This record gives sequence, C-alpha cells and structure tokens, in this order.
Amino acid sequence: RGTRDFDMMTPRGIAELKKHCFAVLKEATTEVQGVKSWIGVGGTMTSIVSMLLELEPYDAEKVQGYVLAYEDLHTLRERLTGMSYEERTKLPGLARERADIIVAGAVIAESLLEYFALPEITVSDQDLLEGIYREAYLL
Repeated sequence: RGTRDFDMMTPRGIAELKKHCFAVLKEATTEVQGVKSWIGVGGTMTSIVSMLLELEPYDAEKVQGYVLAYEDLHTLRERLTGMSYEERTKLPGLARERADIIVAGAVIAESLLEYFALPEITVSDQDLLEGIYREAYLL
C-alpha cells in the first residue's frame, strides 16, 4: 500500500492509514515485544528532525542522536497535514522531493510511537546498512 491509497489531507485519510499501520504492527509485535527504546532511521525521520530544527542546510551532526518526543512529532504532523504541497516545499529542513510523502511518513512514525506507547524515539542519521555493518564487523 502506498501513499496514494490514503487521502493524507483529511482526518479520515489519517485515521485509515493509522488503522493500517496498527494492523501491520500487530503482526510484527511478537518480534519486538518488550523493546523499550527505538532508533528511527531513514529520510522521513531525519526530515522530521530537520524541519523541527529548521536546518538549512541539513546538518547530520545535529540530527544524529536527536531524541524526538511524541508531542513534537504529533504537533508537526498536524501542521503538515494542514499545509498544501507547495507550502510544504518551502519549509526549512524539508527537501522538495520529500514534500509529497512526508505527511504519510509522519503518520507512520506517529503510529509506531502510539502503538507501542513510546514517549520518544531517538533519530539516527546513519542508516540500517551502517548498523548492520557495525554489528557484524565492529562488535
């Protein structure tokens, strides 16, 4: 399912995507049961932090290890939902090529925190492949 399956600019679209996220997370719950801290990687998570900090230009050092509170994520997601695509393209910290998908990404991130009742998530500028490398060769 992609972003085109949900109308991201309506409360109903947001609710439908969250419902879908919760269903997917429910299937994966047994593998992550009891995990208390999470690390968010990838363009959506780093873009969220970059927007919150209004980073122009992007600064990986400021993003790396940033603790993103649920309240800040929720407030930003609501703000993004109320904006047009053109308005989002002008936001400090958001790359133009992410303006069309950032709302869906923020809803997915918000759903993860809600589903697992997490008050926050730590964001990493380093990606999953780097983590796998470190685990395999450096630990």
